[in-house]
Amino acid sequence: MSAFLETDGSTVQRMRIRGVVGASPEHVFDAFVRADRITQWWGDEAALDPVVGGAYEVRWPAMEWTVRGTYTEVAPGEALAFTWSWDHEPDTPERTVRITFRMAEDGTELTLSHGDYAATDTEERQSHLEGWQHFLPRLQNLFD
Repeated sequence: MSAFLETDGSTVQRMRIRGVVGASPEHVFDAFVRADRITQWWGDEAALDPVVGGAYEVRWPAMEWTVRGTYTEVAPGEALAFTWSWDHEPDTPERTVRITFRMAEDGTELTLSHGDYAATDTEERQSHLEGWQHFLPRLQNLFD
């Protein structure tokens, strides 16, 4: 499996990473929209309503962290987008995450973008990058 690396398409305002997951786009998509799957690689608890306008929340109770938002795009096996806001950082602007799923030779090429960030949000942007680079390999491991 390839690592999830920041791509040339990244900017200061929008982080973009890409990697390959060894399963079909439909199976990888499901790992983002089914609570029983997302808790195997990302959060400890999840409540998901994966329809446009539906709400989601992913929780890490031991750390007292919850990320939540609403789905803005839901195209099974193709694309998923949602707003992003941490409960424990109420003064941080809401961000948007968009993920595309494309069939690749070894499974699914997953491209994730996260933003928009102001030029002064470098620490937050770096934290999100490191977070995705920690969790997305766990997603890859689901399909090994």
